[in-house]
Amino acid sequence: MRKSNLTIALATTVILMACSEKKQDNQEVQTNNLKENILADYPEIPREELLEDDSLTLKVYEELTLRYKSQLTNLQQAVNANGAQLVLTFLSPEVGESLTKSNRLGKDLIEQYAKELNIPFFDLTQNLEKLDPKVITQLPKDGHWSKEGARIIAEELTPIIKQYSQVKSTKIYTEKPELYGDLVPSNDEILDGGKGLPYRVKTNAQGLRMDTDLEPTKSKQRILFLGDSEMFFPFLDNKNTGTNLLQNAFPDKEMLNAANWGYSIDDYVSLYKEKAQFAEADVVILTVNGNDFLDMYFSHRNRFSRNKQPQNPSENEKLYYQKHFQK
Repeated sequence: MRKSNLTIALATTVILMACSEKKQDNQEVQTNNLKENILADYPEIPREELLEDDSLTLKVYEELTLRYKSQLTNLQQAVNANGAQLVLTFLSPEVGESLTKSNRLGKDLIEQYAKELNIPFFDLTQNLEKLDPKVITQLPKDGHWSKEGARIIAEELTPIIKQYSQVKSTKIYTEKPELYGDLVPSNDEILDGGKGLPYRVKTNAQGLRMDTDLEPTKSKQRILFLGDSEMFFPFLDNKNTGTNLLQNAFPDKEMLNAANWGYSIDDYVSLYKEKAQFAEADVVILTVNGNDFLDMYFSHRNRFSRNKQPQNPSENEKLYYQKHFQK
């Protein structure tokens, strides 16, 4: 009788698990379908035109900036909860004659938010703007950093690393996910991007762009880098990235590169909370630029956010979209 009851119990458990998985799969399908419908209805993604000087556009941009500040606050709270130090670094190849309005306005606003939230802020573009763009980037083929640009960025970050060399996080996690980043783990491949600029991307077992795996127990200070392609260093082999140059300069520390193409502030928040925080980094260096505010527009988030949940437009965003794209 006991064996029969046990068999029934196991069968019931299997059925319940199967039903739960099927329900979850159905929910994911429904979410994906809803997001695809929104993408189909709102395919256009405005950029610099979101800075036009009219009352509706100003309202939309204000909404985007407040959204950004809310996400930045969330990240600060999550990092603080781990007893770690959050640092903001402003970085963009759009400097000097290439400076866009979004980056100019965005930098001032991000610096203001950093001051209000008591987050250290460093502008890494001050020396870059004095240099030839064709030297620090891979122009004319691509506007991302060249080897020389990555070297200069590592130099700019060096005093920041030294300034916070004694910071130690207080949170220790006994249970951790397998991955701390969103990249394919233990990968080694040559990418090109269709621009004739082949480069080698290696990831460790935790899905971070670095050559070595992290030990379960931390023995060195860990510096976590969050950012978009400017910190991912596309079109450069691992050995030439800014974070790897820093790793060579600071062998007593571990440089964790969790940056990824197209990410913005909400992606950094979700990535940190879901995965990266379990690496127990002592210092979190977030690389930002003024374009991040434009990324907050709902159609951009639906297209590029790592969050699978669809984002509907606010009333002002919808009015703006109708005015500019549905004439």
